[in-house]
Amino acid sequence: MKKRLFIAIDLPIKVKRKTSRLIKKLSVAHPDIKWEVKDKLHLTLKFLGTTEVLPEKIMITLHKKLVDQKPFTMEFLELGTFVGKSTAVFLEIRKNEELLRTYFKVENAMRDLKFAKERHKFYPHLTLGRSKLPISDMVPLKHNLPAVTVSSVVLYQSQLTKTGSIYTNLGQVDFNLG
Repeated sequence: MKKRLFIAIDLPIKVKRKTSRLIKKLSVAHPDIKWEVKDKLHLTLKFLGTTEVLPEKIMITLHKKLVDQKPFTMEFLELGTFVGKSTAVFLEIRKNEELLRTYFKVENAMRDLKFAKERHKFYPHLTLGRSKLPISDMVPLKHNLPAVTVSSVVLYQSQLTKTGSIYTNLGQVDFNLG
């Protein structure tokens, strides 16, 4: 049975709550944007798409590739927008050596399972909202999101529904705390 899957870094609930408060402030100035709910906030490392590859096989491969991965700190930077067919509002995440190492380990693990290499350069960000219309007047807001310690990646299933997507955690790979 085919499933729509992606691999991500989840956020601690405390950071999700603070991000949700930031989104509420932004939604006052931009009610036309479809804002993310706190439970769906994450940093996508690899979108796998709709696949017949078993989640168990993906988890085994991730475990093998991430066996020596050490926890690292992730910091949130500025608010920004991507403009294309639609507009995405996001929080940029500071690139650091361990975040990039984790990204490339995940990318290589999925290439071992015959998933295509990512076409775009990795740009770590946390998507806060989306709009079909261009957004030119984004209100710059300061945030007080703390840096977070990343110690795992999660395999999610994304089910599309009429009211939006539903994410289901299918498994977590913990990093080497050694």
